Amino acid sequence: VITNLDNFRGDEDITLPMPDHFNHAIAYIEYSDGTSQFVDGTATYNGIDELPSADRGANCIIVRPDGGERTQTPWGDASGDLETDDIDAEFAPEGTLKLKVKRTAVGDSASGLRQRYEKEGDRKKQLEREWSEYFPGAKVSGIQVNDLSDIDLSP
Repeated sequence: VITNLDNFRGDEDITLPMPDHFNHAIAYIEYSDGTSQFVDGTATYNGIDELPSADRGANCIIVRPDGGERTQTPWGDASGDLETDDIDAEFAPEGTLKLKVKRTAVGDSASGLRQRYEKEGDRKKQLEREWSEYFPGAKVSGIQVNDLSDIDLSP
């Protein structure tokens, strides 16, 4: 599949023969059960079922031995690209707040989590910076993560 990798590409008219229409190649997989999907093998942090946002909604051409098929990559829906925090809060008598947070993500949001927390040595600092926006002076006491190098595992 040839496409234009750009978040702000608009609705380009790819019927005009211009090389600037295409600057990226992704794969289109057709399965024996009749389903199919687009996959971007160049996306470092995206699993096979996580089409990057820059690839979504793009006019593209599926290149086949007998010619090309003009189509559009799917936009996806909000439930397929989601980051959530499940928070347990404990208020201490001295006025402090202790949070236990379970953060999960699916879709392109999962790739963002993998990238953000990839470096083990930076995780605590990154989380403290994020939570300090809501709770000034927030401190992280422990971190548990899945294997972020496994892009097929939900972070």
